[in-house]
Amino acid sequence: MVIMARKVLIADPDKSAGTGLGEHLKRAGFTPIVVDTGERVFEAAREELPALIILEAIFNEPTGFEICKRLQTDYATAHLPILMLSEQAEYIDRVL
Repeated sequence: MVIMARKVLIADPDKSAGTGLGEHLKRAGFTPIVVDTGERVFEAAREELPALIILEAIFNEPTGFEICKRLQTDYATAHLPILMLSEQAEYIDRVL
């Protein structure tokens, strides 16, 4: 029986950070897909339908929060789980 690795979409404007995380996930048996622009997040999410999206909150335009909202309102991607990462430690950032 062949078990296919589950895809994880890593969206980080710092592609080197996303690639590093991707290497860890690859060793754990996942297939990482690393993107570094907001528009590419939407494209990859719709094309790949990953098991999980790891999304950095710090994107310029659109912001990580806007990307998250758009993914959640798109019929094709609304079911995908999203894990948001942020270096921001302010209370309001955690609430958002």
